[in-house]
Amino acid sequence: MTGAAGARQGGFTLIEVIVAITIVAIMGAMLFVFLSSTMVRSYQPLRMTGELAELQREMEEAVGAYNQCQAGGYLQECWSAFKSDYNCVPLSPAELAGFGTPDFAICKVEIPAGQPVLVGYFTYDP
Repeated sequence: MTGAAGARQGGFTLIEVIVAITIVAIMGAMLFVFLSSTMVRSYQPLRMTGELAELQREMEEAVGAYNQCQAGGYLQECWSAFKSDYNCVPLSPAELAGFGTPDFAICKVEIPAGQPVLVGYFTYDP
């Protein structure tokens, strides 16, 4: 019996090749989507590190200016310049309650950099 059924040699049929190519293409597309989203997310820590370094630099600058005012004996002109340079914002009632009834002025400095905001409180005793 050497008919059509018995004459099959060791190879793949066209259907098997098409199915294999389709499966590989689907898996490749899934891998591409995964890798592209991973690469986008891998940039976020670098961006956040840069923002944190910028926040730290700006806060160190504010602390340096504050220390200069303090070394100068809390001169009123220096304090006024500090408040205007660093956009001191008024404290909310909840924040003010945390200080009790202070007999000193409080300056709240907010330094935004993208998503995080660094907040510092500076005091002035007139």
